Amino acid sequence: MRLRRLLREPFGGMALAWLWLDVPTFLWWSGRASIGQMLRSPLGFLSTNRHIDHVWAGAWYFVGVGLLLLSYQPFIEAWESRTRKPWHLALLLLLLASASFPFVSHDLFSYFGEWRTMAIYHRNPMITPVATISHWRSDLWLVRAGWQRTVNPYGPVWFGLVDLLGRLAPTGFVGFFVVWKATVLLSTLLTGLLVNRLRPGTGIRYLLHPVVGIEFLANAHNDVIMMSLAVASFFLWTRRRWVAAGVCAGLSVATKYITLLALGWLVVWPEAWKSRVKVAIPALAVGVLSLVPFWHGLATLAGTLDATHLFLRSPAFIIQGTLVHLLHMPRVMSRHWAIVATTLLFFCIYVATSLRFWRTQDPIYMGDALLAAALIFMSWLQFWYLGWALPFYLTSAHARAQTMVRYLAYLEIVRVVGWPFGLPVILQIAQVFLIWTPVGWGLWKLWRGAEGRGRYRPWQLLGRGNR
Repeated sequence: MRLRRLLREPFGGMALAWLWLDVPTFLWWSGRASIGQMLRSPLGFLSTNRHIDHVWAGAWYFVGVGLLLLSYQPFIEAWESRTRKPWHLALLLLLLASASFPFVSHDLFSYFGEWRTMAIYHRNPMITPVATISHWRSDLWLVRAGWQRTVNPYGPVWFGLVDLLGRLAPTGFVGFFVVWKATVLLSTLLTGLLVNRLRPGTGIRYLLHPVVGIEFLANAHNDVIMMSLAVASFFLWTRRRWVAAGVCAGLSVATKYITLLALGWLVVWPEAWKSRVKVAIPALAVGVLSLVPFWHGLATLAGTLDATHLFLRSPAFIIQGTLVHLLHMPRVMSRHWAIVATTLLFFCIYVATSLRFWRTQDPIYMGDALLAAALIFMSWLQFWYLGWALPFYLTSAHARAQTMVRYLAYLEIVRVVGWPFGLPVILQIAQVFLIWTPVGWGLWKLWRGAEGRGRYRPWQLLGRGNR
């Protein structure tokens, strides 16, 4: 009876979802699962058969995320209906999310491998592929880190932060895990606070959103640092704190270069040239100064130019498949054409949304520009890129923003139930269509609904906000 009563409470549903997803971590901390088993799979100790293990992990994750999604909106509605806000419950949920072991992401292990590259092997991670380090195969963490043949496409601020965190956690991976998770939690809380200042009432929606919990708190992607700095830059910019906004923008870009095009508009928006200079110079100075310790010629920037491993499961992949199988075009040539086509498409979206942002100062267009910038750089669609723009969508009252946020959780489900488990190519293509379907459906509803009044084509809504 108590369990049934607990399940009826929105808080109970979210708490049970995170406790379910935290089980591998609890087994790890209790010594029932070794780190070697956890590195192979979060549930690798259940079966030695790789295929059975993948099924177990997929089912376990699907149940947890499904319960999380089902309880999210009821929790928000219950939260908003109460006069006294139960912040202690929200903080508990955030702590449970932070404790979760990453299920479908190996990025956390990559970060620890990057620290070992700097601290133990004394190599520059911006120019050193893992495979160039002697005897790297004997280092469990370098093997798990990935990026063996290529260079990480991260910025110098990120590597400086990793080096600092490694010095704060000298006890190895366990210490690094705790310190990095704490950093991710604090960064998420900061973003939620700033989002709430931009539009009161949206902070809790950001903090407990399933995409934020899974991608930032559980999987611990470094995007959370980039996103916090980007939101801080925009927040300071709206307060006309030009210098501070420029510093945060520079730090965000130097963490992950994806934000370069989106935050670049913060420089050109102020009417007075003096204000533009106050934004641009600090941003440029931060970027240059953070790059100096890692600079080794133009090769230092090679990581930003190598996106060959980021091509599959994308619109470009579908275009290439069409050119190869229907038009019998050679694979190399078809790949180039596919990249050009998708880049042009997303560049047009970027220009449209950036102009809207320039004219209206509506945060939603900052989110659109951030998303389009990521797609321009990568020429593909990866699901959590939408999560990067999530804070900006939440600060807008536009119906299109609310529609996008509603479908983010669905996109997350589509991602986790397919990609990590080695789907055949044909199912990968089907998965990409599943990504675009809810987005297209949402735009169609806006076009046909009272807000759109049928005056605009669905694709025109990408550059238009309807109140």
